[in-house]
Amino acid sequence: MTQFGHVSHSRMSQTAPTDNTRYPCHAMPHATMVEKMSFLDNLENSLKALEGTEGSGFEDTNQRNARRNDERAAAPWAAKLKTSDWTAKLMREATVAGHKRRVRIGFFWLGATLRLEAVGQRLDLKPSATGIDAQFLVGNEVKKSIRIDLDGDPTKVLGQWLQVVDAEKSQNDAEAARLLEELKDEIAE
Repeated sequence: MTQFGHVSHSRMSQTAPTDNTRYPCHAMPHATMVEKMSFLDNLENSLKALEGTEGSGFEDTNQRNARRNDERAAAPWAAKLKTSDWTAKLMREATVAGHKRRVRIGFFWLGATLRLEAVGQRLDLKPSATGIDAQFLVGNEVKKSIRIDLDGDPTKVLGQWLQVVDAEKSQNDAEAARLLEELKDEIAE
């Protein structure tokens, strides 16, 4: 040992066992260990891996092609949604309504879909081959879906969605007030 309590390398080599009887796998050269795994084991593993991906490859290709075809068919409606005055007015009106309610309304473009989100409620404007649908979502579940007319007034759709947002906000406010009262009672005790 050195003065710092460490074993020197020369000392370690003297104390290490020199025979391989204690650990028989150390006596076997590495190449021999690798050869122990048979050709059949490798073949079996390869076949299992192929079986896992065999059916899904063709299905994935079909799903990808169908999704691509849907996107191509919806492309004219997506372009109209992105560039229309209807969308610009919807965003302006939603921003004003959010300020009045003291609620942040987020706008997100997810590909061709415009998403409005506030207080856990979502409104997705999704282009399809036949037009644009407004989907009212809670989480990932569609609660209601209506067809959008880009020549119409966006405040009608916005008003319907804001009713849901207002209900959720009032529930959240009531829950927050209840929790605040509980906290005040705990502090007072």
